[in-house]
Amino acid sequence: MIALGPTLTTNRLTLRPPQLGDEAHLLALVTPEETRRFLGPFKPTRSDSFARHVRNAGGWALFGYGTFMAVETATGDFVGSMGLFKFDRDLGAPFDGCPEGGWIVALNKAGQGYASEGMAAILDWFDAAHGRQRTVCVISPDNAASQKVAAKLGYTKFGESVLEDDAVDLLERLP
Repeated sequence: MIALGPTLTTNRLTLRPPQLGDEAHLLALVTPEETRRFLGPFKPTRSDSFARHVRNAGGWALFGYGTFMAVETATGDFVGSMGLFKFDRDLGAPFDGCPEGGWIVALNKAGQGYASEGMAAILDWFDAAHGRQRTVCVISPDNAASQKVAAKLGYTKFGESVLEDDAVDLLERLP
């Protein structure tokens, strides 16, 4: 198999590009309703997880960056999916076209600082590999945990919108 991107390490995490078989991790990740509550209206299926997996891998191939699969280095336990990616969400010029940051952490690993730790390493890598540039993220105003992570990473709110019938905050991290 061809390596799509780098493998990064932090104190606790190994962050690697998607690999064959990761679609099962993605399905398990979004199956709990508690994890999915801020991800929009979809039912997790094998087909949806496969499509997300292929989209994640395709982003690496087309843009040279994408989502990483995060695992605990010490145990090999799956932690989540996180990274910078290019999605066209049709939210308008101030948002679309910019690399978008996002993270989903497994329910049993939530609240342990993994999103902040992993995304900080990913942003450092991205800045070194692609040059520091404006990146964006979209977060529900009710998602206090992700709002806190975004603030730690230097994201600030620049607008509001509606995505799939849900109110969302638009955030940016400036160069």
